[in-house]
Amino acid sequence: VEEAKVEIKGNKLASAKSKLEIAKSIDPNRFDVYDLLAQVYEQTGEDDKAKAMRMEVQALRARSNTGDTEESPE
Repeated sequence: VEEAKVEIKGNKLASAKSKLEIAKSIDPNRFDVYDLLAQVYEQTGEDDKAKAMRMEVQALRARSNTGDTEESPE
């Protein structure tokens, strides 16, 4: 994720997107990955994907606030 942030700043968006998609598949509960992916999608003109990422992160945050996540301790 840190490498992707550097690549976003350097306008290497394709590489950043690839790294963030991998990070999302490894840890689907990281809010920052969704936010960064939405940012990259917006910058590359993929508005539908950006909107989907924003909706997913909102749902993830809602589940997190209710304790309904896969990794929540019981």
